[in-house]
Parts: sequence; C-alpha cells; structure tokens
Amino acid sequence: MTSQPLHGTVVAGAAAEGHGILIGWRGHGELSRSRLLELVEAAKIPEDWAPEVKNASVQLTRAVQATGRDIYNAEQVKKKNVKFKGEREWASRWMLVSKSITETPVTGGKFGDIALIATLYDDGDAIELVIDSESSDLADKVRAEFNARSLAERYVAADITKWLGDIISGKMFGVRYGANWYIPKEHRETAIRICEVLWSAWGTSWIRPYLPIATTPQLSLGLGLSLRGDVEEIMVDLMTLRTAAKESGKSDISDKVANSLMSRLRVVGSRMVNHAHILGDDQANACRDAVHDAMIELDGILNNISFDEEWEAINRAIIKSRGNDVPISMLYRNPEPDQSLPGS
Repeated sequence: MTSQPLHGTVVAGAAAEGHGILIGWRGHGELSRSRLLELVEAAKIPEDWAPEVKNASVQLTRAVQATGRDIYNAEQVKKKNVKFKGEREWASRWMLVSKSITETPVTGGKFGDIALIATLYDDGDAIELVIDSESSDLADKVRAEFNARSLAERYVAADITKWLGDIISGKMFGVRYGANWYIPKEHRETAIRICEVLWSAWGTSWIRPYLPIATTPQLSLGLGLSLRGDVEEIMVDLMTLRTAAKESGKSDISDKVANSLMSRLRVVGSRMVNHAHILGDDQANACRDAVHDAMIELDGILNNISFDEEWEAINRAIIKSRGNDVPISMLYRNPEPDQSLPGS
C-alpha cells in the first residue's frame, strides 16, 4: 500500500510514481467541436466532460431559420412577452409558424398554426435542446441542423485551454502550480491519458512524459498560493459585480449572483481540503481563512451562511469520495453557476 505524501517529506525518482504529477502545455492552434469530441472519446473520459457548444443560442437560431425557410415563419419568443409561473428558466426559444395566405413572412404579425417550438436550456453544467412538435420529421430536421452546426464550431487555443483548466480543477482536483497544473495521484492516470491524446493533435510544449513531484515543501507553498489566488479572483469578481449593480441603481448584487459565487468558493474549498495532507498546517489554515473571510463577505448579502457548517460539509464529502471513489461534484451539490458571471 502506498500512503499519501505528507508535508515536508521527500518524494524522489521512482518513489514519486505513487504520488501526484505536474502537467502543462502552451495553447496553440484550433480544433472543431467534432474533433474535440473524438479526442474526448479517445482519452476515455466521461462524455459529460466534453466542452459545451460555444454559441448554442446562435446555432439554434440558424438551425430553425434554415429548416423553416421555405414553408414557415421563424419567430423568436421574447422572455418579456411570455412569463409562466414556475417554468424552467430557458436561454432561447424559437417557433416555426405556418406562413400567411400570401406566404409572406410578417414579423410580429398574426400567426398561423404553430408547427414547432424549440427551447434551449442552459443550466450551467449542460445544454439541453427540447423540441415540441407534432411532426417528428420536422423536429428531427431542426435537431440535426442544430447538431451539425454545433459540431462545425471552431475552438481557438484560449477556448481549449479554458476547457482543460475547467475539467482539471473541477473534475480532478487539479491546482495551478505556476504555469502548470498539479494533479493528485487519484486522477493521475486520467490526466496522463488526456495529455497523451492531445499532445499530437493540439498545443505545444507539453510536459511529456509527465513530471513526478520530487519534494513537497515547495509544492505546499505553490499550491497554497494558487488556491488563495482562486479565492482572490472570486472576490475581485464580487467587487466588479457590486460596482456594476450600484451603477445600475441597485442596492447590491442579487441572491442568485451571490449564490453562484458561493458555489465557486465551495469548489475551491473542496480542493483545499483534498490537498490538506500536502499543504501542511500553515498553508491549510491560510487557505481555510481565505475561504472563511470570503464566505463572511457573501453572508452580508445572503444572511444564511454558517462557515463551520459549510466547511464540515466539504470535509464530509471529501472523506466519502475517497472511500467510494466518487467525485466531489457528485456528493456536494452546489447551486448552478450563473453563466453571466466572470469565470463561471
């Protein structure tokens, strides 16, 4: 049995094989969404780790308009005109409506029969297209057009780097270490598969083969600084959003926005707890204090936060995930991020 490395121990050469690794790359080039999905499959990672459609609302608009061009009027539904109590929040909604007798589209005019309603939901973690139509053929055409346009989307280097960073930090407890990423041992093999698949298709300057960590005192400091930097980034976003709210005449940011920031803090906190054995007491306490101060700041808006309860819940989830090999995201459910927030 290989024990976890403790703060201050020396882990060199072959001994480091049982511990974390450093990976890194320099973003260069672009890939289509279809190619990225092929790489996700080749790396044998979960399908829901794949990058989301970049401009789903735009692609839905184009898909509906292209499908109904000759027979139907394509009309966008505005949220301000359609409000149903208790309805699920949607990002975009389009209708295909039979044309007038003259077959001349009249925007905003009297409609004929509604042939199809296509609604795009974006819950933060996933995008879902729901189509309501009595014609399965028409629905299939819209969906096929949407999928084809989505697969053809191009992802530039910045898009791919952000996607990699999101899955490394959000799915594998990875932490920034300078320009690279530290990956804990439990996710090392997954990270290696991703690197092996991507290095020949995209990017340059990959750390290949991966770099086992030689000593942990330096690692402790590097991880601590990075994690506290993540908290500081969230607080900068809070200040920016508060300034924007006041400039628009509001007293403060909404509870929804505050809860989304809380969600991000919980994710950072979970990574802190997961790496506590490497951070050591001083760095672990400094990280905990940073999250504490940030949560107290948000409690001034929400008035319902108990830091001790939050921290205990994170610790329980980490312990459970280690015992059952289940990702933290499956056990400690956070409010869905608001996609309008910086960094969400």
